[in-house]
Amino acid sequence: MICRRCANSVSACTCPSGPVAVIGVLPVSPALPPMAANMTLRDWFAGMAMQGLLAGTKTSDGQAIVKDAYALADAMMAKREKTK
Repeated sequence: MICRRCANSVSACTCPSGPVAVIGVLPVSPALPPMAANMTLRDWFAGMAMQGLLAGTKTSDGQAIVKDAYALADAMMAKREKTK
């Protein structure tokens, strides 16, 4: 189970007040590669952001792209929490 606020597992939740709106991870199915079964919503947002970043750049600095993708994912998670 995953905490929606910090995107950590419930046992590793870093939220001061504990896990918020706990959600499950994606179910394991033959249609999903094993790695996708452990993705959090934050990971999915970062993957989508990374696709957009890669489409608009010619850089080969993978570390910078990953950093920017997760920064965008964190912003999406924060905005999502505020709109609830």
